[in-house]
Amino acid sequence: MGNMSPYCALNNNPVSYSDPEEDLPFLAVLAIGAATGILSNGLVNISSDRSFFDGAGKAALWGGIGAAASAGVGAVFGASGAFGHEFLRAGAHAVTQGGIAVAQGGSFWQGAASGGIGSGISSGIAALGGTAGHQIVGGGLGGGIGSSMNGGNFWQGFGQGIAVGAFNHALQNGLIYRMRNQIAENVEAEIGSKEWNYDIEKDNFDANTNKCNKFVYDILLQSGADPGTPNGFFGDNPPTAGQWADPNYKIQGWKVVGKPSRGDVVAYQYNYSDATGHVAIIGANARAFRYSVGTSGGVTIAKTLFGFSTNTKFLPTGANYVYRRYTGK
Repeated sequence: MGNMSPYCALNNNPVSYSDPEEDLPFLAVLAIGAATGILSNGLVNISSDRSFFDGAGKAALWGGIGAAASAGVGAVFGASGAFGHEFLRAGAHAVTQGGIAVAQGGSFWQGAASGGIGSGISSGIAALGGTAGHQIVGGGLGGGIGSSMNGGNFWQGFGQGIAVGAFNHALQNGLIYRMRNQIAENVEAEIGSKEWNYDIEKDNFDANTNKCNKFVYDILLQSGADPGTPNGFFGDNPPTAGQWADPNYKIQGWKVVGKPSRGDVVAYQYNYSDATGHVAIIGANARAFRYSVGTSGGVTIAKTLFGFSTNTKFLPTGANYVYRRYTGK
């Protein structure tokens, strides 16, 4: 028993937001962007003693274009990440919003400052744990300040910043959150399944082989969070438990985090004779309700305290849990 994984091989059981395809439709992004453009333009008009709806049609058009551009940048960069990642995101917003400003006959630098500063503030708010609403308002204020600093109208920049905060930062972070929840829902739906049993052949995994990493891979692939297949002669095998548990090993779209949350992957690394460790998916991390879901005893998919308990039936002496979270990029 000392040389074999108690989760992937033995017969003793140690158990003692929405479908990602239902994302915000593109036409809705355009419509909300158009409404934001009208509002921003109206506030500019009021500050200049003009009718609120003066130029509303043009404002709606460019508001929709600005929202689409912000959503496009968000799709490229995904959820909030490290400083360098967010710096590049802010630069992309600066270029796109500056270009939109020029197309409207305005100043590139005014638009660039609105987009870049609005993006930077939204990123900072996300890093501090702020909500989507905080990111949107922060982006708007940052955009307004950036515009004013470059001789533009605060409210015009506010509208650009709102678009950046809403359709990049808040939208992308919201979609990623929903994806993590989808992962957890999909893994919970397999509780009791014997499809990944030790003695059953599963795709390119032979019978009488460990399949904890195969199970995790299949769930992630089903959920749209493909971690890739870096192993095997033909590059068709998913990350091993040991790779998931190695904080220095890069798995695209999955960052190492300190504390587990719903939909995260948890693993430890250990030199078994037939496995590199064990890996599973976190189902819940509430104070009084914690569990993960994965292969258990080689005979079923089950909830366990793996990922939380340091009892040696869950975590071998000298091993440590490593948690990873889906970021989208």
